[in-house]
Amino acid sequence: MAKQMGGVSLKGKEEALYTNKSKGSFKQHVGGGSKRDGDKVKGHQGEGSSRLRGASKFHGNRGQSKNNKKFEGKCYNCGKNGHMAKDCWSNKRLVESNTVTSNSKEKSEDDWDAEASLAIEEEEKALTVMSPERINYKNDWIVDSGCSNHMTGDKEKLQNLTEYKGNRVVVPLQDVYHVPGMKKNLLSVAQLTSSGQYVLFGPRDVKVYRNLKISGMPTMEGRRLESVYVISAESAYVDKRRKNETSDLWHMRLGHVSYHKLSVMMKKSMLKGLPKLDVRTDTVCAGCQYGKAHQLPYEESKFKAKEPLELIHSDVFGPVKQPSISGMRYMVTFIDDFSRYVWVFFMKEKSDTFSKFKEFKEIVEGEVGKKIICLRTDNGGEYTSNEFCQYLRESHIRHQFTCANTPQQNGVAERKNRHLAKICRSMLHAKNVPGRFWAETMKTAAHVINKLPQPRLEFISPFEKLWDMKPTVSCFRVFGCVCYVFVPSHLRSKFDKKAIRCIFVGYDSQRKGWKCCDPTNGR
Repeated sequence: MAKQMGGVSLKGKEEALYTNKSKGSFKQHVGGGSKRDGDKVKGHQGEGSSRLRGASKFHGNRGQSKNNKKFEGKCYNCGKNGHMAKDCWSNKRLVESNTVTSNSKEKSEDDWDAEASLAIEEEEKALTVMSPERINYKNDWIVDSGCSNHMTGDKEKLQNLTEYKGNRVVVPLQDVYHVPGMKKNLLSVAQLTSSGQYVLFGPRDVKVYRNLKISGMPTMEGRRLESVYVISAESAYVDKRRKNETSDLWHMRLGHVSYHKLSVMMKKSMLKGLPKLDVRTDTVCAGCQYGKAHQLPYEESKFKAKEPLELIHSDVFGPVKQPSISGMRYMVTFIDDFSRYVWVFFMKEKSDTFSKFKEFKEIVEGEVGKKIICLRTDNGGEYTSNEFCQYLRESHIRHQFTCANTPQQNGVAERKNRHLAKICRSMLHAKNVPGRFWAETMKTAAHVINKLPQPRLEFISPFEKLWDMKPTVSCFRVFGCVCYVFVPSHLRSKFDKKAIRCIFVGYDSQRKGWKCCDPTNGR
């Protein structure tokens, strides 16, 4: 009889409770886990209003069949004699009820489920409100971080496969263990992460990601051992001890090493005792700025003039220690941005820059047939004088200045002066020409550069770019070479030399000929 009654006890309780609650306005939803015993209990239920008492009596008989005698003790729940707290049908009191310690033998899983269900039903009947959403153990899966594999007791879940038609991504479960008699479905965190998934537990939910990027710092960190995740006491102690350590602190400890190098060392564990911290490579350290600051390279200006004289670059060269033959110590250059043609003028003082610009403007506008639109210079006083600025305004010429102590912004004029100086030195020292001829050498260098093809102009010479004609170089001679100049008959007697030994010192821009110097008298 005990065996027979033990097989029907759960279903008898649930149906008795359902009958009692059906008289009120609250409806009970019976879980799918008790449908197995539905056919066994129909012949043991009472009728009418005695169903609840029959269920209680039946539960008491169950206890008698196990102990072979009637229980005479006191109930820990209601205080009455003749039954145990586990058989009591009064409202359960959470404080006084301790069925786990009062029962000397372990209960089966069915007994625990039945009693939990009855307690929840009585509470719902008393309060007449619906409880929160409960777990559907038949269809839901419980995420278990201590479970080594996916497990289920429902074999049909492994056989009935249907195609999913929806918007979400379906992650198929593989290698699911079938455990007969298991009432719950377990989803293993270890098995999910082994397949490349990321499981994120939050205060209210748990989410599984295919890819996950964490920006914050973890408070604790563990590792995976034997298909479970473990955090050791040693790791927790180290994390607590180093809670004040930051990447900035280690940056200073390691001699202000770069943050990029520090990040690589931490990720690859290159140094013992160096913790793994979150390193931001865009962090600015004041000490590094004071000690490592350097000037970044300047990008080339993307502006290009579309016609001659649209933009003129200018700069002053000098002073030169040794004056020229005519007493000049400065040189001012004007470069056309469109053709890169260069004009050079020599001065005794920097204050002569304004007069040389007016001379240049009259010559070049008359030759080219266009007006100067913009002039770009540095912040030198020779360019910022009141008379210079007033003249530019009257001529409707826009004046562009560079930033203070930034000659790179006037790079066209600076590089042109450097190029001229290099060629000048080469010409002077190749023929041992005295330094007082530096002005003639500079003018000759500018004359040669203007007629040489340049890569920036697609191997077209500035002369051709400006005048739209190919230059002629058949008249070119080596600067400083020895030459013999013919002396006309009216300048000599019958037996005087017909030629004078001279040095070639350049070309004349106003005459079709060469410039030669007699070293004996300097003429």
